[in-house]
Amino acid sequence: MGKDAELTDEGRMVQEAAYSATRLVDEWGKHLKEGAIAEAYLFTLTPAQRKAQTVGLLWESPALLAAGGLGLVGASQGRAEGRKEFTEGLKKFRDGSFLDLKDFWVDDKVKAAMTATLKNLLDGKVAGRVDVELPRIEIPEFKFNGDGTLTLHLPLVITTISTLNPAERFFYTVEAIVTGPAASKPADPEAYRVIRLRGNRGQIPVMPAPPPPPPAG
Repeated sequence: MGKDAELTDEGRMVQEAAYSATRLVDEWGKHLKEGAIAEAYLFTLTPAQRKAQTVGLLWESPALLAAGGLGLVGASQGRAEGRKEFTEGLKKFRDGSFLDLKDFWVDDKVKAAMTATLKNLLDGKVAGRVDVELPRIEIPEFKFNGDGTLTLHLPLVITTISTLNPAERFFYTVEAIVTGPAASKPADPEAYRVIRLRGNRGQIPVMPAPPPPPPAG
């Protein structure tokens, strides 16, 4: 970046926050793609909430619990409140509580179909996956919150793919609303959280994929 394009102190804060938040959202997207929905849910919590509710993840994932043996079982006992909050929060996450779709400029029927497909994928009701692509930008839309944190709007491209029904494949753009510390030095990505996904109001965000071609012959 040339001398004439040097950032202000505020600009550097936003740039560093965007870098850390992008790393968090990248990891969050990988969990969604791999079907690790419980892990993805934890990324929507504050660091303190995440720490308290990780106990629920142990019980959600028998393989993880088995790998940790009695040590993890003992460590998780007596933390029923965190486990309860995890169970309730995960249920809301699977039901799409982090989605803000009211601004999608599409037909209501298309929006309803897209929303249902995404929720069914999150809930494991249909086979398929959720792909998340995060374009790289240095300075996204942002807002300082006045408490040492800022909120970032990171553009995402989401593709929902239903394995059993190719017609239920949708491509659309959203904004990941992420919040975390405002600092002039890189912060731990886990200090950030995904608040919600909001429909991009600047363009038509949903395009049903074309039907598959007829069988040859």
